Amino acid sequence: MAGAVLLPLLALVGRARLLEANETLRTERREPLAVVLSSLTDANRDARDWGQWDQMRDYVEQPEPTVLPEAIEPTSVLEIGRVMAVVHDSGRVLFIRGGDGDLGALHRSLLACARPNLTALRAVNQVRLLACRDGAGRDFLGAATRVTNSARTAVSPAVLMFFVPLHHLELGPAINAQVRRLARDFVWVSSGPAPGASAPDRDAGLEPLGFPAPVYGPGGQQLMLRHPSALGPALTLLQRDLALAALILAAVLGLRLAVMLQRRRSRLVQRQVERRGNSRVRQLGAELEALLGGTGITQLAASRSDQVLARLMGGHGTAALDSGGDQAAVVGFEQRMQRLASRCQDVLERAWSLALLDPLTGLPNRRYFIEHLQLQLEQWRGRAAAADSSGPEAPAARDSAGTVPFAVVLIDIDRFKIINDSYGHRTGDAVLKAVALRLQQLITPADFLARYGADELAIWVDLSREDDQSPQGLRLALQGRADALAGAFRLPLNLEVLDLTVSISLGVHLLATAQDDGSEALKCANLAMVRAKAKRHSAVVVFDPEQDVSDLTSYQVYLDLIAAIRGDDDQLQVLFQPIFGTTGEVRAVEALARWTHPTRGPISPDIFLALAEQHRAMADLGEALLRLTLASFAPIHRRNPAIRLALNLHPTQLSEASLVRRLMDRLDQVGIAASCLTVELTEQALLEPEPSVSANLELLRQHGIALSLDDFGTGYSSLVLVGSLRPDEVKIDRSFSQAMLANAYAAQTVSLIASMASSLDLALVAEGVDSAEVLQALMALGVRRFQGFLLARPMPVAELIDRLDGRGFDFPVASALAQVSQG
Repeated sequence: MAGAVLLPLLALVGRARLLEANETLRTERREPLAVVLSSLTDANRDARDWGQWDQMRDYVEQPEPTVLPEAIEPTSVLEIGRVMAVVHDSGRVLFIRGGDGDLGALHRSLLACARPNLTALRAVNQVRLLACRDGAGRDFLGAATRVTNSARTAVSPAVLMFFVPLHHLELGPAINAQVRRLARDFVWVSSGPAPGASAPDRDAGLEPLGFPAPVYGPGGQQLMLRHPSALGPALTLLQRDLALAALILAAVLGLRLAVMLQRRRSRLVQRQVERRGNSRVRQLGAELEALLGGTGITQLAASRSDQVLARLMGGHGTAALDSGGDQAAVVGFEQRMQRLASRCQDVLERAWSLALLDPLTGLPNRRYFIEHLQLQLEQWRGRAAAADSSGPEAPAARDSAGTVPFAVVLIDIDRFKIINDSYGHRTGDAVLKAVALRLQQLITPADFLARYGADELAIWVDLSREDDQSPQGLRLALQGRADALAGAFRLPLNLEVLDLTVSISLGVHLLATAQDDGSEALKCANLAMVRAKAKRHSAVVVFDPEQDVSDLTSYQVYLDLIAAIRGDDDQLQVLFQPIFGTTGEVRAVEALARWTHPTRGPISPDIFLALAEQHRAMADLGEALLRLTLASFAPIHRRNPAIRLALNLHPTQLSEASLVRRLMDRLDQVGIAASCLTVELTEQALLEPEPSVSANLELLRQHGIALSLDDFGTGYSSLVLVGSLRPDEVKIDRSFSQAMLANAYAAQTVSLIASMASSLDLALVAEGVDSAEVLQALMALGVRRFQGFLLARPMPVAELIDRLDGRGFDFPVASALAQVSQG
């Protein structure tokens, strides 16, 4: 009867344990599978980016490829053991870099694995995902693609491969251990099933990785995963249940026996239990004390990581347990237990510090910051839910919970790599600690500061104490705090051996609703920080979805831009804004690029220029705009050869060795004299010029082309640039012109610039002339050339020719300006 009852129960428990073991194995596989898929995605993206690089295509098509025009090693693409290789269709290896350890053996292993898969690459956009294992047993995930140009219209006879190590230091020991366990289940099969194949078509013991495309390995085999067996863990759990049941049964029988013999043996049993318990506790205490003191760690430290762990735990040898007798152990029992508790507390504090704190700055680390962010959002969502459930009788609490007075600020130290390279890593570490200390002194007690990355810090900003809790009020308060953080670094950092001035760039994201996701908030703040890094130093950028060019649709916009460059549908246009003399004559016109997207409408030049630079298409865009600008200006030049053309050149164009030759060829083709051209340069292109930039500037001077320093007065090194560049012209930035009537500092700055231009015999152009009062004030300071909306807005070439031929411009006459000054 008992067997008939127990056997079904045992079967049910066994089945439950088997399901539990299966679910546990699936959960354990989820995180390492995410690492594998992320590595495949990174390799896929990097292979596409570098395989569609014009300079890589030019390198492949050289008769005898030697070195790339731009070195890849200094970039971050080959960090943490990554490998890049370019193999010609003939089988010859043109280029291979990266990896660590025995590079020769590693490269041979990867090439031997990848070569059988390269013949399958035919189409331009085709990518072959790879999984290789080297001689040392390390796994690499990679991707191979054809080498093409940026527009993917021309194919070269070579394949670019990019490999990422499956486990590396950045993943951390826990993730690496999971990835290694997963890699033990890798299986390469000769004809693996397609990702969408039904269950009967697959081997019952294998499953795909979960990536949309197949992953290939040695000999063209496909990579599959072996199903982990849940039978062993299930049996272990079942044994534990049976042992627990047996223990409960034994306890019941023992209790009954103890009750029966209580009167006769209670005292004896009690003494025996106490003696055994005390002896066991003393023994365990001695063993644990010796382990915490380092006695056990040193013997087990077979690897370097274990030795480091022993050192971090403060391993100091302790004496062996004194076995002088029970009496000595009993006398020192309380002291021993107190010392043992103290050591356990110390170990727990050290473990907490290692897990959640940055050892250099003492700040919370990236993991701690992310967990804090998620916890704050969950608590706020809980308050919002409680306010919603309170009913109409608590509108104030519900309104308070509806807003989110929190923000994320990501901070990047500008030029930190240059500081490390120039002064050494010791000084770089001192800079990080000094920056962290200064930020700690500036934030409020409710804020949360952490070290987010190598030279990045993050702040969780609490704005709940601000008086104005409206979205506009929170945005203004956040902007003020961010500006204060950036402004605090105008003073130098006091290091041990020197005083060093650094600047920071801040990306700011104000959470919109209580449902905002923490990872999404960090992504938005990071995008804002990237835009801040692209601006001048100490820049603060608040995330704005409407102006963000780094979202998921940016690549499609880039493809549309490439189509606009190569198309003939007039999406790209050049407008001309006149530059006037004191009597209203047109002295020059500035060419301004515009792009009208067929579905999105006008797109700001800041956006499409940033896209072109990000995807290495600035050369194509610059060439298209140069051709369009000169062709549009040619009829203007034929009507009035005295009008000059002000042409803006991007820093990427200035670094091209063939720039001046191509520019002169274009001028000859359209019949424009080089002496009528003025090239406008920005500070970004001149602060740290490459040798090719300096050579191009000298060639421009030799051909009689004038140089103009644009946005003068806004850069911190403008006066230095005047001495080094020796320009023919400077342009007063519009911010000074528009503020000079209301701001005495701006008016004094314009006066000083005018005096300097007069002393150095430089032509001076004022931008931003939007009112007659500003025009009158500029004339009084001696400025003789003007550009702004008051005089003329940017216009197509047809309208400009119409105005030059007789319609004219509404330039204020001298009498009108006199009335303005009297008024």
